[in-house]
Amino acid sequence: MPLGRGRTADVYATDDGAWVLRRYRDGGDTAREAALMVRLAEAGYPVPAVRRAAGPDLVMERLRGPSLSEAVL
Repeated sequence: MPLGRGRTADVYATDDGAWVLRRYRDGGDTAREAALMVRLAEAGYPVPAVRRAAGPDLVMERLRGPSLSEAVL
């Protein structure tokens, strides 16, 4: 189920709703981004848990909270 669309990627909810898939439209490799997120989590920063990174797809924990527009208001 589509959740959102950004400048470079589309975001989808997984069937169980606990994870999201971020798929970059221009392809590429998400391994570096995933590795950075894992290192940040290990250092105590609040980032989503990474489940899988393969090519343009990054599956990560779905966090609940306000959208950017809701937070600004």
